[in-house]
Amino acid sequence: MRIILNTIINNPDLPVINPVASLISSSMIAGYSMTSNKDFSGKGNHFTWNGSFDSSGAVLANDANHVISLPFADTTNMTVIFCWNVAAAASGSNRWLYGNSKPGTSGSTIIDGVFHRATGSNVTMGIGTAGGGSSLAAQSTGAWTMQAHRFSETTIERITRAGAVTQASVTGRVAGASPIYVNGQPSSVNANYSSGSAGNLGMMLFYNELTDNSTLATRMETISSIMSGRGVTIP
Repeated sequence: MRIILNTIINNPDLPVINPVASLISSSMIAGYSMTSNKDFSGKGNHFTWNGSFDSSGAVLANDANHVISLPFADTTNMTVIFCWNVAAAASGSNRWLYGNSKPGTSGSTIIDGVFHRATGSNVTMGIGTAGGGSSLAAQSTGAWTMQAHRFSETTIERITRAGAVTQASVTGRVAGASPIYVNGQPSSVNANYSSGSAGNLGMMLFYNELTDNSTLATRMETISSIMSGRGVTIP
């Protein structure tokens, strides 16, 4: 026997589905809400650092304690989505935003891996010289910003919140073997780009795929909604 009630259940104690669930896929390497160091992908790729968190995310500063160390390297096909508000680099200064490239023999040339860095007002993303040395302009400092970056064997791409895509060709890309660092690198790894930035990091997602534009738009909208719940508006 079944009893069917024509009623509405209003129970505030019922669990609410976490909106980050829609960001998880089988191709996700790691997902960080930046309310803690935990990876919400279920793969256990929690990051390490000695910084703190506030209502908008990870609180960044330019010192060794605020370098975020991720326990994985880049992959041949990889998509990175992030939202943050970090200060622009001062004239003549270098800031490492994220990546795992290492310096070459010249000290300033980088080899293997991927990078997103600021040299004064020049903000670029790209790959190391062993993989063709390609880069493109990818301004992402000075205000709350959301972007996606795609890295493949043939192309590097920057996708804005509005869906604009800029790209550069790649020849012979070589994925790096070193872990990815965010907001600076240990000076023992790359003294030229050991500096980080002041600001806040809201969310950061890594996928072992070239996420299509439509899916990126949906995921960015979800991230925007999450950040809005924290009192942050992403343009």
